[in-house]
Amino acid sequence: MAKFRFRLQKILGLRLAAEKVAGQALATVNGQCQVLELAIVELMTRTQTSFLGRQSAGTHWSALRSFDLYAQRLALEIEAKEKALATKLVEREEKMAAYLEARKKVKTLEKLSERQLAEFSETQKHLEILRLDDLNTAAFIRKMRPLEDALG
Repeated sequence: MAKFRFRLQKILGLRLAAEKVAGQALATVNGQCQVLELAIVELMTRTQTSFLGRQSAGTHWSALRSFDLYAQRLALEIEAKEKALATKLVEREEKMAAYLEARKKVKTLEKLSERQLAEFSETQKHLEILRLDDLNTAAFIRKMRPLEDALG
């Protein structure tokens, strides 16, 4: 019996590799977004802690000034991280679109392969039925030949 061979297997392999690369790129950007989000949360927590520290520092002007400068620096860092996050979110959308496109190409070839395998299986079943029919016909003829010779 013949073995099924998908003619576009090499292309499917290439598309699977491209999908994997696109998935890894998407995962990298997702990780970067998460790092930035965590950094923003951590900076906001520090800002709140700084505000509480400012309130308990008393009224000495140098202590108040240092808390204010620290809060300003934290605000600038938060702003920078938010801008970086916005850029990464746009990049993540692009990577997601690239991944989905690569996945769609793979799915298309996988469906084609499944369809061709089903057709191949049906053809093989049909050929097997024909082969068995030929064998049965040949056996019947061999069985009937001695009877025909005897009858004459």
